[in-house]
Amino acid sequence: MKRLWIVFLLLFVVDAFAASCPTGFVKYDRSLQYSLATSCASGTTDVGAVSGSCDATDSGCFIDYVCNAGVSTLKTSTGLSVPLYATKLTTPSLNVSVDGGVCYAPLATGKTTGAINVVHGGNQYHSSSLRKCKRTLNAATTPTKVTPGDSSVNWSVVVGDRTLKGISYCGSKGTLSLSALNVTATSVSNTTAGSNLSANIRCWCRVYSPFPSDWIYVNWFESAGASGCNRSCAQACVNAFGQVQTVRANTYNTM
Repeated sequence: MKRLWIVFLLLFVVDAFAASCPTGFVKYDRSLQYSLATSCASGTTDVGAVSGSCDATDSGCFIDYVCNAGVSTLKTSTGLSVPLYATKLTTPSLNVSVDGGVCYAPLATGKTTGAINVVHGGNQYHSSSLRKCKRTLNAATTPTKVTPGDSSVNWSVVVGDRTLKGISYCGSKGTLSLSALNVTATSVSNTTAGSNLSANIRCWCRVYSPFPSDWIYVNWFESAGASGCNRSCAQACVNAFGQVQTVRANTYNTM
């Protein structure tokens, strides 16, 4: 009875932990992501490894893949460190049982140095981290515009079979010149300055799903003022992203 009670508590904690990402982490929208794999396929970009645990070095949480059995890595006496995941991602894989829980190390085909090499069923495999594979986006593909409502912060466009979701923001930085459009900022603090709210007539946009981009400056509302910018900025983002290839290219390059 005591062991059953311990298992119940463990499962409860795991389920609660997997419900949301820790503060400071963003859970990726995998509905638009090409794959999570030991190696990224053609037509995708490898944007880094998925960690076996959530910490400050991981750019994406992937909370449902975090090993919850008390360990996040498998370490060997030779100094190798292999990330473990809560989900079995390859067949075969290395299964590690800890205190009644099981975590998995993905195996990729072939033999390599700096990894655990095993033979299974007469075939050679090596341990591998899970990779985040981002679909390659073509800036030449014109999106279908989705009209946002007045005073909306959110906007979106449909690119082929994918929907890119974004947000808008009215700041005070950015000159009133077409030649200055398409400049980027890494944070919203770089798009605004001071406390003069009436100066916030410059429209900035960013994509947040499936991958976050930098902010990009697309338009200004000199005659309509700050209220006009707040009312129409999301629409300006849709128009700029949907009609101007350089806006799409600049956005994709920072995602």
